Amino acid sequence: PGKAPGAVGVEVPTSYVGELPPGFDIIDLPEGDMVHFASAPYETEEDFAAAIQAVFAAYENYRPEDYGYRFATDTLPLFNFGAFAESGARIAVPAERQAESL
Repeated sequence: PGKAPGAVGVEVPTSYVGELPPGFDIIDLPEGDMVHFASAPYETEEDFAAAIQAVFAAYENYRPEDYGYRFATDTLPLFNFGAFAESGARIAVPAERQAESL
């Protein structure tokens, strides 16, 4: 309860004492490896959904096991950075090296 598999927010310094929007918290996350997925930039806002779908399709079809890793969404959240015409859509998915690959 109260947790989601994804994170939306902004990075703030640990010393931040300003106001937060209702329902937001400041949390500390441990270090970890992330696999970053990005779409190409797009020209019109009508392409927004296609850009988001492209990065999630890439994530869903990627096999980190082929490279000695596994997705670790059980330890850290998936970060959805949204989509912007000039930079495309971006997500970062936590990953960890599999024991037999060390």
